[in-house]
Amino acid sequence: MANKNVQGFSRLVAALAVAAAGAGACTVSTAGLPNAGGEDPVLEDGSASAPASAPASAPDGPPGADRPRDQSDPPRDAPSNANPDAPVTVGPKLANGAPCAGADACASHFCTDGVCCDLLCAGPCQACVMTKTGQANGRCVPVPVGTDPDDECADDGAMSCKRDGKCDGVGGCHLYGAGTACGPAASCAVNTYTAATRCSGAGTCVEPAPAPCPGNFACDNATACKVTCTSAAGCSAANYCLSGTCVPRKANGAKCDAGMSGTDCASRQCVDGVCCESACAGTCRACSNARTGQVDGKCANALANTDPHDQCAPEDQSTCGRDGMCDGLGACRKYADNTACGSGCCTRNSNTSRRCAMECSAGRCVETNLAIETCSGGLGCCCPNGGGMGVATCENLRTCPTMCQ
Repeated sequence: MANKNVQGFSRLVAALAVAAAGAGACTVSTAGLPNAGGEDPVLEDGSASAPASAPASAPDGPPGADRPRDQSDPPRDAPSNANPDAPVTVGPKLANGAPCAGADACASHFCTDGVCCDLLCAGPCQACVMTKTGQANGRCVPVPVGTDPDDECADDGAMSCKRDGKCDGVGGCHLYGAGTACGPAASCAVNTYTAATRCSGAGTCVEPAPAPCPGNFACDNATACKVTCTSAAGCSAANYCLSGTCVPRKANGAKCDAGMSGTDCASRQCVDGVCCESACAGTCRACSNARTGQVDGKCANALANTDPHDQCAPEDQSTCGRDGMCDGLGACRKYADNTACGSGCCTRNSNTSRRCAMECSAGRCVETNLAIETCSGGLGCCCPNGGGMGVATCENLRTCPTMCQ
């Protein structure tokens, strides 16, 4: 009877030892118990039981600090979105896209936006649910441009050209687009246009340099250039208006339109059908090769024996004045010397008479001696007093008279 009790008690001790070894927490000593003298207890079936002090082999279990990490263990550096209060999931891990309460529940070890995600997905303007991305749950992708579901992008204001408060569709904050006004408005003065200050689209505010109005136009108002013209006033100074467009003015010597009064010439002077270096004012002056013999565009004296601008109206020959032509020196020509300019004349000195003529000399009509001769019959160039009508008549006599009237 006593031996059965010992055997039964030995079996109880052995069972406790096995349980203690399996728990890995403690060992059970059999000192002072029956069979404490060193004899192994004999089980009821006749086999010897394991010594109570023998350590039991550790079965597989949760990884401990003193056991190497198994490849199937979750990483020790748990993601930042892990829920420390969530219960440890026992059993299969959740696939990407499945709702989750913490990263430990997911096979990927990432729980973002309430679903198991393929990535940590912690960057700005990224999400892992269809309601934010338009993509399937469980995929970490950028949110669409123009949205900001998690309010991650502040609006820095248009004047900064930086963040506009929305995402850019590629995982960052969107910047104010190129062309957004960020400074002074456009301005125009005379024919110089300065465009408005605009954002570059890369986060900077660009102030453009002043430039001539396009198409050589002048300013239409304080903020814009003209786009068409009706006169030279609609063009920049170096241009004139031709059929609604501004074209460069012509150089000296080029053919010009007399009807435009020189506005098509750089010199603003159209003389003799060409752009001239000056107004070429004055008598017997011209600006074309045909009228001066000089290069077109140079103001010079008109050729002699011409009157290109009808400035030398002819005077009566008796005056010895203008003969109707230019002299080639920039003045109107006068009748040539020795040109007859009046009646013949005769002076009597006894029977000897002096015949004379009125001729031009240096522009004046003067008496010129022709000959001295003795008239036959005692008659001189002039009939004696009392002869004929009793009055000496000498006018228009160039030869000795044959009789007195």
